[in-house]
Amino acid sequence: MTEGKITTVVCWVVCHATENEESVAAAVRYVTGEKAAFESRKAEAHFHQPMKLIYARMRGEGALERIISTLGPEDREELLRTLEERIDDSNTLHFRLDKQSCFLGSPRLSSKLDERTRREHDSIEVEVRAATYPGSRENAVKFIYGVLHDLNARGQG
Repeated sequence: MTEGKITTVVCWVVCHATENEESVAAAVRYVTGEKAAFESRKAEAHFHQPMKLIYARMRGEGALERIISTLGPEDREELLRTLEERIDDSNTLHFRLDKQSCFLGSPRLSSKLDERTRREHDSIEVEVRAATYPGSRENAVKFIYGVLHDLNARGQG
């Protein structure tokens, strides 16, 4: 496996004015666990509607393991299969979890939902930042693939 480390995992979500902030935070907390550092910021949506952005920050591979462990085998396989297209030039892995399914205790990748459902539900954005040596997108893909593959194997064992 390529040498590297998971530096930070950030989950963020929009809490609309019509939603209960504690319920939205609970959906995020379900996948991050209690050790995540939470913060919220006021923001404004279209037509000046108030909303909040809720952020949860964690450090290290354990943070990624916590989130991956909440996903079912089909979603873990989907992440592995689509990994290369989910990693940007900053060596950050991006994926979305359906907010409603997280709140209900059965997280799903938003990309696995049918198109209509995806449009009707908000997502929890997940950003996994990795540092690899030497630092390159190609090495980040190899490193994160190895980490996810190992976590997936442990999850099925």
